[in-house]
Amino acid sequence: MGADEFIWHRQRALRAARKGRLLFVLGAGISRPFGLPDWDGLIDRLLSSSAALRPGRNLDDRPTSLTGVLAGLTSDPLFQGAVARAAHPRRRWLAALHQALWDGHRAGRRLSGGAEEAALTAVADILLAQARRHPGKHIPVITFNYDDLLQQILADRLPSMPRPVRVQQIRGESEYRSHGRRPGPGIVIYHLHGFMPEVSPARELREVIFDGRSYADILADPAEHWTWDCLTRALGDSPTAQGRLGLLLGLSLLDPSLRLWLEVRARARSRPCDLFVSGPLPRLNPSLEGPDLLRATEIQSRLVTLVNRVLMELRLVPFRMRTWENLAPSLRRLESEISRSGPPALSS
Repeated sequence: MGADEFIWHRQRALRAARKGRLLFVLGAGISRPFGLPDWDGLIDRLLSSSAALRPGRNLDDRPTSLTGVLAGLTSDPLFQGAVARAAHPRRRWLAALHQALWDGHRAGRRLSGGAEEAALTAVADILLAQARRHPGKHIPVITFNYDDLLQQILADRLPSMPRPVRVQQIRGESEYRSHGRRPGPGIVIYHLHGFMPEVSPARELREVIFDGRSYADILADPAEHWTWDCLTRALGDSPTAQGRLGLLLGLSLLDPSLRLWLEVRARARSRPCDLFVSGPLPRLNPSLEGPDLLRATEIQSRLVTLVNRVLMELRLVPFRMRTWENLAPSLRRLESEISRSGPPALSS
């Protein structure tokens, strides 16, 4: 993306936020600074904690990554999820999943005080800035994550707000059908894959969308599923989505339901493109040099061009961060500009 194009899309994001129409779509990558795993990390934790894979020895001393071994057997994330589920007794499954999701956060919170510099904290502040400018407006957030980190951050900030801001969460079909389709004003967090908050007694844990078995209800008839209705109302051709700009953060696009929804939405081609933020390019083999390094660099560049072309076909404008650490400062600049008057700043 050239500098002029970047500035133009940055202006789009700022205009949408000032109107209360900037919608965040969040994936696992946004939670990693808090010690929560991405998909591979979650599968690895689940396999590592399985008694079925621990024949008399501690897998913390294992010579290779269990996720790497599993990836050699199957690259399908839904099948990987089914294997991780099968590694635990049925009665212990939800407790094992909750532990795998949150254990790293408990350790990370004791060791790190960098929550204020995390991108998710900046997302929370942008949401509050939109709610403050538009107290009567519905400010939705779509997340594919199970955690309640965003709710925790918002709860910490609400007491300092000059006026009350209502924060609501939609955790499943019954809540969506009863009041999620026509919510009142305030911030509404839609958990499309289910909900596993940090503080959650075992008896209150509920199934989440995790593997092929739990995806069956969506993929059997996706157009009738509540998650598709939610996505369409938020970012599709619904009148409620008019003028709204989606900012997709921390998503890998591995989710089959999201991919299918994007493919269907792309056919209309009437909606302006949303912004898809991804991480830095993977490093090339450090042993390469000379002509081999030049060829590998050229191949990588051509692959990036093809990936970007596919994203554009999905009505997603690709923006690749040089490092993930740059995301939070970029969001902070956006937040500081929301409340300003006049044209947006042109610096990136």
